[in-house]
Amino acid sequence: MKVIRSKKWNNRVLETTNHSTGMGNMRCYTPTARWWQLFKYDDGQIINIKTNISMDVYQNRDSENQNIIMSKSHGKINQLWDIVYVDSWGGEPKKGELNEDFGFYVERPFHIVSMLPRRRYL
Repeated sequence: MKVIRSKKWNNRVLETTNHSTGMGNMRCYTPTARWWQLFKYDDGQIINIKTNISMDVYQNRDSENQNIIMSKSHGKINQLWDIVYVDSWGGEPKKGELNEDFGFYVERPFHIVSMLPRRRYL
């Protein structure tokens, strides 16, 4: 169990805002290594070591700027996370390289063409 340190701000770690229950929003804050900053990774879930509650995408909404909270563990997809270690991540694809997540080449012009017999362009 460890703190989860910000790559951008080395002097900040993740913690839950409600220290009395451990449930609440997540934020980056000054490290203190208190229980509200200590987590374990177990079967795809990031779990607080004291309260046994999980990091959760609020309201299960897959949208930009959605809050990350701590809530009771249920193991559904909004509480499942992948860990990608920095030294094994190749970084974002560069111009001309295939972005395998989306199936497009980065910054390479294209047309969208119908597969119907007349092959009309969109």
